[in-house]
Order: sequence, then C-alpha cells, then structure tokens
Amino acid sequence: MHEFSAQLAATPESATLRYLDRPGDGVPIVFLHGLGGASTLEYAKTVTRPELTERRVLLVDLLGAGRSDHPVGFGYTVEDHASYLDGFLASLGLSRIVLFGHSLGGAVALSLAALAPQRLAALILTEANLGDRYGATSRLVATQSEESFVGGGYQAMLDEARLEQNPWAETLALAWPAALHRISVSAVQGVQPTWRQILYGLGCRRCYVYGSETLPDADFDELPRHSVQTPVVPGAGHNMAWQNPEGLATVIADFIEPIYAD
Repeated sequence: MHEFSAQLAATPESATLRYLDRPGDGVPIVFLHGLGGASTLEYAKTVTRPELTERRVLLVDLLGAGRSDHPVGFGYTVEDHASYLDGFLASLGLSRIVLFGHSLGGAVALSLAALAPQRLAALILTEANLGDRYGATSRLVATQSEESFVGGGYQAMLDEARLEQNPWAETLALAWPAALHRISVSAVQGVQPTWRQILYGLGCRRCYVYGSETLPDADFDELPRHSVQTPVVPGAGHNMAWQNPEGLATVIADFIEPIYAD
C-alpha cells in the first residue's frame, strides 16, 4: 500500500489531503472514517484480509484528521468535506467507485454521493449518521462552544477514551479539536434534503452495516423497505473496524461481489 498526498487548491492554505492507495482490480473502494477517526489506521486490518486483497482501495484521512492537514480557516462542515472530496476523486480520474462511510463519515459519503450519484457503483454505510439520528458523541461535542471544547472538552474526551482503553483514542489523538467541533455542529444542524432522504433516493446498491452489539435498532427493519440491505458484523459494536476487522471485511466482500462479477 502506497502513501500519497493531494494538494487541495480550493481550500484555505491549499491544504494537503493524505491517503493510502493500494493497486487492485475493478472498481476501487474509497474509505471515509467517522468523527475522530483516520482511515489510514482504522481500516488497515480490514482491507488486508484475503477477501479484499485483490481490490484497489483508497484509505482517506479527512482534513483535520489523521495525517491530513488542518487548515485553520476551513469550515469543516459535512458539505465542505464532500466538496473537496468530489474534486479529489475527479482529479484521480475515478468515475466509478464503491464508497464506504462510517458514522459521521457516512454523512460525508452521502453528501458526496449527492454531488455525483453517477459515480457510485455501490454505497456501504456502517452505523452512519442519517441526519434525523446523529451520534451521541457529535451531540456532546456540539453542545459545547468551540472555545470550550478546544480548551478542555477535547482533552477530557481523549482522556476518557484512553482510560477505557478504547482503540478510538489512537486516531482521536491525531485529530484537530476545532475540526471535530465544527463537523459535529454541522452534523447536528443537518442538511436538506436529509442524509436519509439522499440514501433512499440513490439508485446504486446500498447497505447499512450494523455491529451485532448495537442491535436491536428500529432502522434494521426500516431500511430494507427502501432497498437498503442491513448486514451485521458479529461480535462488534459501533467501532467494528477495530473490534472485528475480519468480520467487516467479509461483509464488505459479500456485498460488493456482484459488482465485480458483472
């Protein structure tokens, strides 16, 4: 897997986006992480499983997270992220992708899908923010002012994650606090149409993946009524890429197999 960077001329300070790109066959899979995540770390064990080693994958660290830059003047709304990602994918000549989005990264994926729905061969969401339901962590962050969160709330959240030995702490420690706050506020504010409405309106193959420990959940039965599959990763909760990367790889491979069979 090779590390690359892309300079985003349309962002403040011409910020640099960093990502890992592994060559492979067929439609590439683009991974977007959730709040305080970093795809380059979070999905390494998943995409190196035998089920996915033949596929081209791009593990993208969003601005303000992981190895990517954190330009001070950037808005970090969900739509801001989707906008530069749209240009980034176009610059790589990727006219067809499988798009993966986890948690708040799922909202980014849906906003990105709305910009260019023809690009999607399939969409994989893992316990994603759908607008009318957003994560407890985003809500907790958004209830604080940016000054308060940056000045103490972020460190308290990181300390708690470390105390609980939550693997999320590894990537959370790399995130820029202001970026976390700004995207959390954006998530709580939502968009119109909602991310749920965007999901229902897409014509590509779609799934919404659950960790078995998250269930029961009302959407588990509701989403299939809108042709959105709901596969389950066993022995995992919300942080399924850390808790069961093998199970997540199997779910992804099974879902996208028809795309590569065509």
